[in-house]
Amino acid sequence: VHLVIANAAREIEDTNIWKRVEEPLIHAYQLQDFSTLNLTVSGQPDYIEFANGILTLVDWKVTTVWSVIFGGKWEWEQQLNMYNALSVANGNPPALKLKNCLILRDWKTKEAMRDPQFYPQKAFAIMEWPAWPIEKSEDLIRDRMRAHFRGDSAHDDGLPECTKEERWERPGSWVIMREGRKSALKVFKKDEPLPALEELGPKDQLVHRPGSSPRCDLPCLAAPFCSQFKKMKERNGNTEEAG
Repeated sequence: VHLVIANAAREIEDTNIWKRVEEPLIHAYQLQDFSTLNLTVSGQPDYIEFANGILTLVDWKVTTVWSVIFGGKWEWEQQLNMYNALSVANGNPPALKLKNCLILRDWKTKEAMRDPQFYPQKAFAIMEWPAWPIEKSEDLIRDRMRAHFRGDSAHDDGLPECTKEERWERPGSWVIMREGRKSALKVFKKDEPLPALEELGPKDQLVHRPGSSPRCDLPCLAAPFCSQFKKMKERNGNTEEAG
């Protein structure tokens, strides 16, 4: 991703823009709450621009098409707003624009042609986020720091559990499966009433698909040692069937 940024910047003759891309944009911010511990919070957006009196912070991501279709991830918005608080603490004016530049690693030309209304038409997308009040961003930084402090001194079983958003939770669902068919005949929405067993066909089954937490299943290095992850696996280990 950063090679793409560098190559694009080299094509721009404005040396000031190239300088903004090349130099590390590290912002250090010491929270008064933790000053006695001599702790510093730092952040590094990928790109910062000041044009026409407007400061813009940009962060690049490699992500999936579905992340764009579903409107992005909540932590992207949080990350950029924390960068904004750090930038202000370093004497800059508050950023009025916060953006993610997204490279879609699983983008497919055929899907874009098949569904132009729903599927992204390019393997690249820009997503803008609202700029929070600086006080709100500072409160988030304090909250996350306190969580780290509590975690440093707690046993694994005493750690606060990750939230649904942090785990990227996908809720479970009930489906009708038919013998000899791989995909579900019907997927029921959360509050949709389920049919009585006698209403099912002779080759049909009512099956509960357990929910999943993709953030835990794939990229989380702590999962093998996490008691919350273990409990979720035990809870979702057996698929319920009826019919």
